[in-house]
Amino acid sequence: MFTNGFTFDQKFSRAMRRNPNKLGAIAMLDLGLALLLLVGLTAGVFAFSGSASSTSSSNDAMKNVSMIGEKIRQAFSSQTDFTGLDNAMAIGLGAVPSNWVSGANIRNGWNGAVTIAAGTPATQFTIALAAVPQEACASLGTFRQGEWAAVSIGATNIPQTGNIMNTVTTACGATNTITWTVAK
Repeated sequence: MFTNGFTFDQKFSRAMRRNPNKLGAIAMLDLGLALLLLVGLTAGVFAFSGSASSTSSSNDAMKNVSMIGEKIRQAFSSQTDFTGLDNAMAIGLGAVPSNWVSGANIRNGWNGAVTIAAGTPATQFTIALAAVPQEACASLGTFRQGEWAAVSIGATNIPQTGNIMNTVTTACGATNTITWTVAK
């Protein structure tokens, strides 16, 4: 109750009868602010899910490249070299995770081609991932540093010892092909 005996509802009703457009302007302002907040939150969610997705694809790629390398080495442990190794053989050996197999092709988390082949010399083999985005390139180019016979990003060979970040970040472009060489 207000001092003059009117309730809030009665005061509000009287004020609105005097100036009905005032409520419309306030309601439109509130609606505009609510929509602006909703757009901002939605943009934030999409930005976060995009970076989370890229991180997830990077982690999956690291795990899968390591697994492919180990399974092929294990399968060829009694052989003198990797002669004949290709994508079809790697799939047949069960060395490639099923979520990367698409018919006779191998595709990574960014839908880029994955190529597995005997190397030169044949006592080595390579695992190459195409279409690696820039935000995943540095982490993939440096993971398990020193454990590979060689790593290249595009045409740039990445040293396997010392501080390699300058070489890696210089080599990484918008879209990259990273090749790991595995020795027997």
